[in-house]
Amino acid sequence: MQDLPNLEQLHDNSKLPTIEVRYSNNQVIKTYGAINGDNCEFYEIPQHLINAVISIEDKNFFSHIGIDFLAILRAFYVNQKKGYIAQGASTITQQLAKLLFLDSDKTIKRKIQELLLSFQLEREFTKEQILKMYLNRIYFGSGNYGIKNAAQSYFNKDISQINLNEATILAAIIKAPSKLSPKINPSLAQERAFLVMKNMIKNGYIDESNIAEIDDDANYQYDSFQRFYIADLVHRNFRNFLALDPKDNQSFYINTTIDKDIQDNLQKITYNFLKRNKNKIGKAQIAVLVMDKNGALKALIGGKDYQESQFNRAIDAKRQVGSLLKAFVYLAAFEQGFKTDDIIIDQKIDLNGWLPNNYGDKYYGSVDLKTAFAKSLNSVAIQLAKQSSLDNIIDMLNRFGLFVNKDDGLSIALGSSAFSLYDITAAYAIIANQGQALIPSYIKNIVDQDNNNLYSHFGSDLGNVIDYQSWLMIDDLLNEVVISGTASNSGIDHNARGKTGTSQEFRDAWFVGYGGEHVIGVWIGNDDYSLTNKISGGNLPASLFADIISFLLNK
Repeated sequence: MQDLPNLEQLHDNSKLPTIEVRYSNNQVIKTYGAINGDNCEFYEIPQHLINAVISIEDKNFFSHIGIDFLAILRAFYVNQKKGYIAQGASTITQQLAKLLFLDSDKTIKRKIQELLLSFQLEREFTKEQILKMYLNRIYFGSGNYGIKNAAQSYFNKDISQINLNEATILAAIIKAPSKLSPKINPSLAQERAFLVMKNMIKNGYIDESNIAEIDDDANYQYDSFQRFYIADLVHRNFRNFLALDPKDNQSFYINTTIDKDIQDNLQKITYNFLKRNKNKIGKAQIAVLVMDKNGALKALIGGKDYQESQFNRAIDAKRQVGSLLKAFVYLAAFEQGFKTDDIIIDQKIDLNGWLPNNYGDKYYGSVDLKTAFAKSLNSVAIQLAKQSSLDNIIDMLNRFGLFVNKDDGLSIALGSSAFSLYDITAAYAIIANQGQALIPSYIKNIVDQDNNNLYSHFGSDLGNVIDYQSWLMIDDLLNEVVISGTASNSGIDHNARGKTGTSQEFRDAWFVGYGGEHVIGVWIGNDDYSLTNKISGGNLPASLFADIISFLLNK
């Protein structure tokens, strides 16, 4: 067997390049590269978790030499008696050999390689090292590789805090992780957890009094790993911030603008919101952003669960924003001399066969612009756009970093253009910042392994993109949306401002607004552009905004 792999690579890879993404307070979000930040050390693993794994997977682990001959004989006897393969005999060491080096081919050669590698692993490493490597690499279902991720995902706990009940569940998952994941089949996972505990009693690790610690309703507190959306975003793009191309074997330590406290609380608020509204939301996805008024990203929700889908809807999804663009139509009108108390006739209009109806096909006749904006009246927005000119509206959007196709015509005024949540929230951050231009950011600085500063983000005086009087009027109108308009039934603090948006046939539902020092954007919709369960910007997105702004204003 000359083609056996070299075990040297398992010893020390700490000198290989690393990319470490951090919160604004320097705490690590995620580490990429040779040093796996998701690994845990042996001393961090509770003894009852070790005992649980050993009892169900390889009870003679600490005494065999990599192969358990008694287990092989026992499995052969049981399988012969039953007439089918009912029991396996692979040790933890053999499983690790397969994980590290071998494919899934069931050939004689591969089985011999597995045995030889198991002997080599036992010679090269201690039992503790082998068990640590095994637990750091095996799959625990629902996208979780490694015991540390599994503990965080299923129980929202550090591995060292796992109790006996939770340890038996984690050990139970190993046999068939896709089938036994508590996120997929909690009752089946619990059933096997009882078997794990019986084996622990049989092997003398615990006694029958510990059975009381097994709970039929385990306290699952899932972690949706939203921070990894941020980490992946930074990891994907940080090189664009460097003046020079990275050198070989260069490590990078990246401090983001993400506030850990806001991020953690945003995840909790969103989780509770999704749980509370699961029937209405159904299969629809969600994205949320929190920025400060200077455009620095403070927290992000990229989807319901990072492990289920790594697609970052807050950054990468471009969707029609609906009435969110009306703020910029009105700003263009203000520059043309319109005032908030000007009267326009809200009525059906026909633009060469295009009939932009109001929501519910309801019209109010003579209405002032403040009321028209608060009620998000489409006919008024189109009339304003026509009178202000399409070129002026496009110019206004460009000032806010929003670029559209002129060929879309006046439908631009009703949000027919598609933008990411990041871009539209940054545009509203300019409004929150009294019209002061800004460049949105999520990276504060980047240093290398020698602490050389490679990049720092500095704010700059970019000037105002609108005059102060126009800002006062749009700020007032955005406040009216919350007080008496399309978001008035969502419980939003009346000191906040914001705008609802709903694309055609309820495909996308938005709320973007601000209060205090923060700007918040919320989107709900289906990835495949199918219709939601009649979710509009004024109900669920506005409701979630209310929860988030309440936390931020009282922080």
